[in-house]
Amino acid sequence: MQHLNLQHFLSKLISSLSKRIFIFSVFLIPVLTWGGVLAPRDVAELLDGKYIVGEIQADIPAYPLFIQNKVTPSAKPDLVGYAFETIDLEPVRGYSGKPIDVLVVIDTAGIYRDVRLIEHKEPFFLTQTGTAKLIDFASQYIDLSLHHLVELLAWNESGNRDTQTAQLSGVHHGTVTARAINRSILSAASQVALAKLDPSLANPSENSKPLASQRQSNSDNYTPLTFDELVSNGLVTQTVVTGGNLKDMFAKSQAPVESTESTLANSEEVLVFHTALLGNPMVGRNLLDDDGWRYIKNKRRTQQALLLTLSDPKHLINEHGKWKIEQMPFKLTQDNKEIQLLPIDFQKRLRVQTKPPSSAIYVLLIEKATPLDPAKAFDLKFSLQRRYGINFVLNKTEKRDVLLNHRFYGLNAWWADLRFTNWLELDWVKLWITRQVEIAFLIFGLMVLSVGLVAQKRVSKNRLQFKIFRTIYLIFTLGFIGWFAQGQLTILNITSAISSLRAGGDLSFLISDPISFILWIYVFLSLFIWGRGTFCGWLCPFGALQELTSMVSQKLGLRQRRWRQSLDLNLKKIKYVIFVLILLSMWIAPSETDMLVKVEPFETAISFYFINEWPYVIWALICIGFGTVIYRGYCRYICPLGAALAAVNFLQRWSWIPRRQECGTPCQTCRYRCEYQAIKPTGKIDYAECFQCLDCVTIYQDENVCLPMVQTANAHRNISIKLEPML
Repeated sequence: MQHLNLQHFLSKLISSLSKRIFIFSVFLIPVLTWGGVLAPRDVAELLDGKYIVGEIQADIPAYPLFIQNKVTPSAKPDLVGYAFETIDLEPVRGYSGKPIDVLVVIDTAGIYRDVRLIEHKEPFFLTQTGTAKLIDFASQYIDLSLHHLVELLAWNESGNRDTQTAQLSGVHHGTVTARAINRSILSAASQVALAKLDPSLANPSENSKPLASQRQSNSDNYTPLTFDELVSNGLVTQTVVTGGNLKDMFAKSQAPVESTESTLANSEEVLVFHTALLGNPMVGRNLLDDDGWRYIKNKRRTQQALLLTLSDPKHLINEHGKWKIEQMPFKLTQDNKEIQLLPIDFQKRLRVQTKPPSSAIYVLLIEKATPLDPAKAFDLKFSLQRRYGINFVLNKTEKRDVLLNHRFYGLNAWWADLRFTNWLELDWVKLWITRQVEIAFLIFGLMVLSVGLVAQKRVSKNRLQFKIFRTIYLIFTLGFIGWFAQGQLTILNITSAISSLRAGGDLSFLISDPISFILWIYVFLSLFIWGRGTFCGWLCPFGALQELTSMVSQKLGLRQRRWRQSLDLNLKKIKYVIFVLILLSMWIAPSETDMLVKVEPFETAISFYFINEWPYVIWALICIGFGTVIYRGYCRYICPLGAALAAVNFLQRWSWIPRRQECGTPCQTCRYRCEYQAIKPTGKIDYAECFQCLDCVTIYQDENVCLPMVQTANAHRNISIKLEPML
């Protein structure tokens, strides 16, 4: 009895942990930061000592490269180019949700002289063979120039190049990764060229829009707006202080605004402020020139930046008059904490003219020690002082704060981004357009599945027809979703999402893979209706491979075994333990996470068509072989993704499988015929372990199999009795 109680306690504990560990781990995993990892001596060593590497530049994170003049060794070394890490200039996130770091060398003519992969966390390419594929891809940029229009081909297509265009071979199952590397190299090189080389190298001609588009950083995507449009859409906010406001502010002070100061009419605008968050490309690109935006963009990865302008049409503020301001008149607070501001000496005018024209422009960086969250409310105040004194000696001051308006967060910010983002220029939109046929085919398949699950009784009424339908759909899942469209969902999607969120990023990298993204949306919504079985039973390519293999093996006469119930329940806990270990490893031993996720054979069997290093191929074959002996054994006992979905199965709101009062007592037919052993002796469905195969729904409607229906049919059956004459 004690043993059973302990087993029950452990079962409850593991179940409870697995349901909460995902959310809990988000707060446990330490925040990661990325940045350039190379010092000048590291750059020199990587480039085989061919160059003299100078110190990193003040205006842009790039190292100048020199070569000693062989004719006159005593002369000053010649500048031949620049080296830079893409992570410092354009940290484009790959499939892992982390930026890929590439060392790039361009000469003074804008030609790529060396391109080397420094660091990556792409989950499908962590092996030596996988990393070699990315190194080979990056090396294709060598000897191209900034004037080349680069096009990425499929992984099995040969590259080609001429003086104007370059077609580069892609990476197998690495579309997102290859595009991230491409974008980071081209955009970062363009920034360095604009800052250090001939500007014509970074500024293509007007008739070369494709070239301009490929060089454009994702953060440079914006719609040109006038100043009035910026204000009307809340991207720049305005605060007006009238003469009447000033009189009210200082009315009860020792320095009231006297009625004799007739120049301050109550309705007249005396001070006009404009406030903007420069880190938003829609704001920064419209307000600043190229040099100013480049400076802010380099800073905004670690610091936010504020722009504040002050218009003083009445020339009120004068150090020698009654009004004055401090050298730093602004105070910023968020969550009752003061945010430290660092002023920048901004000497230029703005790209667009404020109305009324600004008399003072303040560009303020947020100190790293007190970061600002731009997605939350904050208070910004301007401190205005008025002098007063005795006998006309103005040696004292009264100070009042002006609260400045701003609308940089929430619905206003979201709506402005939605309206003014140039969607067709975004990389992920272009990718979705190129895969529109696959997307349409997938959506059609999901619609068919949805109709089938909603009309489950009608679909499963005829056992033979339903078996044909399910077999065809599993072939669609394996062939199209898995092998063709490469839409296998994986635990890597979850670990990458957690890492990205903990690093201060978002989940936007997921949208670069349209098939997986659509599937995740569908699976998430289905959790509320049908539970985890929608994916595991119908949409998992590896699960479909197991089930189809089992069908073939059974046709060949191989019988499958069925565990006794107690053993089955204990074995099902293994997948939760694996899932918990993967999540905890991200906190305790991040370097081991990449190895632990290899428990999934999806990469080898689906993504790489069994073309992988031999240990992974053997493991994939073992998992498939296990499924021919124990029905979908990997899915039921090992799969960490299945555990993750089962852990949140409490989201399911609908017990959709039809049941009768006799289910469980006395009838046990469905329970004994359930291949997944997801029906309890009481007849209750364990939806966390149900794969929605609909076999029990078929039995529910079968008059020859379902015991209550058989009994009912027998009770109403007419029995004819033939009477024989008596002798």
